[in-house]
Amino acid sequence: MFCIKCGAEIRPGSRFCMKCGNPVKTETVNKCCIGCGAKLRAKQIFCSNCGTRFDENRFRKQ
Repeated sequence: MFCIKCGAEIRPGSRFCMKCGNPVKTETVNKCCIGCGAKLRAKQIFCSNCGTRFDENRFRKQ
């Protein structure tokens, strides 16, 4: 996962970015792509791993 403010990589379980201090949004870790299983971020339209278009009714719950 990467910080939405500065782009720094965020370690799993972190609550704040270690580079800029921006709070980490945890709501993004509970859904997976139906195509490849990659974790999704909030408001993501396409999977950055396989390109699958997301449909709110077709998410895999983690």
